[in-house]
Amino acid sequence: MNKRMMQIVLGWLLPACAMAGPNEEMAGLTPAIFSDHMVLQRQVAVPVWGTTEPGGAVTVRFMSQTKTAKADDKGKWMAKLDEMEAVSQPQEMTIKDASRTITFTDVLVGDVWLGSGQSNMEFGWTFSDEFKVRRAAKENAPERARDPDYMGGCVDEQTMEVLRRAIGNPPIRVSAKTRDHLTTPNTGWARVTEENVKTLPALAGCIAVYLQEEIKVPVGIIVRAVSSTHTMRWVPKEGFLDDPVVQKQIAAYKASGAPAPTLTGTSARAGFGNLYREYIEPVRPYALRGFLWDQGEQGIGYRGVDWTAAMHALVTSWRAAWGQGVLPWSATDHYPNELEAKLAETKIRNVRIAQTDGLSRALHPLNKWQYAQKHLDNIFPITYGRPAPQWTMPPTKGKD
Repeated sequence: MNKRMMQIVLGWLLPACAMAGPNEEMAGLTPAIFSDHMVLQRQVAVPVWGTTEPGGAVTVRFMSQTKTAKADDKGKWMAKLDEMEAVSQPQEMTIKDASRTITFTDVLVGDVWLGSGQSNMEFGWTFSDEFKVRRAAKENAPERARDPDYMGGCVDEQTMEVLRRAIGNPPIRVSAKTRDHLTTPNTGWARVTEENVKTLPALAGCIAVYLQEEIKVPVGIIVRAVSSTHTMRWVPKEGFLDDPVVQKQIAAYKASGAPAPTLTGTSARAGFGNLYREYIEPVRPYALRGFLWDQGEQGIGYRGVDWTAAMHALVTSWRAAWGQGVLPWSATDHYPNELEAKLAETKIRNVRIAQTDGLSRALHPLNKWQYAQKHLDNIFPITYGRPAPQWTMPPTKGKD
């Protein structure tokens, strides 16, 4: 069994354990998030970073800009491109150190959103072939993996029609690393094609389609999601324990005489932030417009705090890691109805909970196109200064 296959098997059998660390994505002159077909964030300074020889010089060229950086004693370097407006025509980025020159092609400038969480951020309209093979092997029925109807679909026909609009649409790009669905080549960027659209994360994909059609600039979606995960696996330990809302709740919990606060469930086995380190850290601080979050059904994973403290720690720690200020944050509604109001009481800004009343409340709702609308209802007023358009039900062409 080769190394890649061993990682796949271990990832399926031991999902609670930390798998391959971020070094695999961060090795080399630049991390994997820099690739052909990428979208850079408009209207902000754009970090470009990586590793080279300690003390070495690196030059970054993009359009009319040339930036240089000197690596520290560990070889880490970072340059920042000046703010740019949207660019829809493909460009090249060249990065050079003393021994290497790499060129990324088909690079655009627009808006970049990071979608993360668990299964409802991960699911495409069908499972990847790789996942079907793993699942069938676990069920001791390998022949089932060849059945096209095995495990069924994950979205409704309206969602399929929205996702089809991304095929061959050059301004829409995706970088995905997930457990059960689309992982783009080397976790870099890709256009949406007939081949990858069925495993394109459906919620983020629909958001990208609606958003690009409305704002008319390139849209990049970074998806880093893993099914069945507690919040604590996405939060760095320091970001949680140093959070003032968390500290206040833990102090009150201890004073009540309740059992000691502690990690629970898979979080107890995996530890704080194992998924943050593997999935999010390699992307930071790629310049973004904001965050999209769908997690909650599996719970917090820590005894002694409620959702207000958990989400406050999650949002503030990620924002601090990016260093781009109070980036907009939209979360699907899996929480107590008063969570948004309670978060507002903590003085946190630009956090909205998508109000999904009246939609399917199944564990894995098929109508991802409607959930996308709810996220856009959140992010348009914060980011674009106006209400989101209300998209009508997409026409369908029958089953795929």
